[in-house]
Formats: sequence, C-alpha cells, structure tokens
Amino acid sequence: MQNKSAASDQRAFLIPLQLMGEERPLYCLLSQNQINEVLAPRTTYPAPLSPAYLQGCISFFGDLVPVIDLSVLFGGTPQGKARQLVVIRTGEKDTRSEGHLKLALKCSAPVQTIKLTATELQSGLKVEEFPAHLERAELIKSFYTMQGSGVFLVDFNRIVRGAV
Repeated sequence: MQNKSAASDQRAFLIPLQLMGEERPLYCLLSQNQINEVLAPRTTYPAPLSPAYLQGCISFFGDLVPVIDLSVLFGGTPQGKARQLVVIRTGEKDTRSEGHLKLALKCSAPVQTIKLTATELQSGLKVEEFPAHLERAELIKSFYTMQGSGVFLVDFNRIVRGAV
C-alpha cells in the first residue's frame, strides 16, 4: 500500500536544449502522460522546403510523425545527431483515427527522468518570464527555475497545428 506522498509523486521527463545566450542549462518539461515512447535513433525521412526545426518524419507504427529539434525551434543551434527520439502525444486529435496527434522530439543528450512531489510542484518551481532573447516565446506555456536550471512547458498543440 502506498502512502499519500508516494501516490502524489509525479514522474516527469526533462529534454535538454542548447540555446544561444543561455549560461544555465535549459530543459523542456514533459509529464509522463505526454510521453508515448522513447526510441533509439532511426531513419528520418527529410521534408523538403520545411523550416529548419522540422528535421523530417519517422515511421511510427505505420504513421508518419514529424521530428522536431526544439533547440532550433527556439533559436538555438542544431543539436547534431540524435541519441534518442521522444515521441509525445499532443492534445490535438487525428481526424482519421480519433487518436492524439504525435510529435517526435530530437534529443542529442540523454533524456532525464525525475520525480516531482506535490510540494515541489507547488513551491519548488519558481515562475519566471521566458528569456526575451530566445525566439518564439508565444509557444511557451510557462517558464520556471528549478535547482538553477531553466525549465519550461511548450504548447505542442500550436506546433502540430502549424501555428509556428
């Protein structure tokens, strides 16, 4: 039987980013519910004439899923060769299958898994403004400082709808 504090722990994932002008580490925070699967690198099919942040598409259980480099999306440099691809569910529905639309996030450094307690969620994350020198602030739901690192939540629904 779990005690109340163990039951309220939330497993979360931190996607490391490399952004220009940022001295501190930056991470995109994802909840366990957003993660569909963490994959080893696989063949990415290029998408001609697409923006630089769209690295191409992968085949994922018969569907083509766009691969996004978050560092490039927010004005940083390309992350280089992927070590992992994190397939996430967005809140947007696929009109064909009624399932959630997916994105694959390119990660050149290992994804970190953390547990956040209810106390940390309430008081351990200090709310901040998204750094003004970074691009596409409209895609950021919220920005926090956690143990000296910048952590933010991305509006992936806007990305999958093409509102970038």
